[in-house]
Amino acid sequence: MLTARQLYYLQTMSINPWVMRCAASSELITVVMDEKIHDARQNQLLYAMFRSIGVSNNRLDMIHHVSAEHLNHHIQKIHNKAL
Repeated sequence: MLTARQLYYLQTMSINPWVMRCAASSELITVVMDEKIHDARQNQLLYAMFRSIGVSNNRLDMIHHVSAEHLNHHIQKIHNKAL
């Protein structure tokens, strides 16, 4: 579970995470980005910002802005993998 502080920092960066709780009690945080980051340095900075608030890369599921139907399908696919 994300702490109140982690949620505060993510919301300050305009990131509203979705946290899926799995049977094994591990959490996957899905982040929907408005656009794809093509610059490797910007990508590294984004992951460093997540690590700085205690969210490791293996807990992140980054996807790009998509339709609601596609997002629903993606979440269902991830949920089925986690179970």
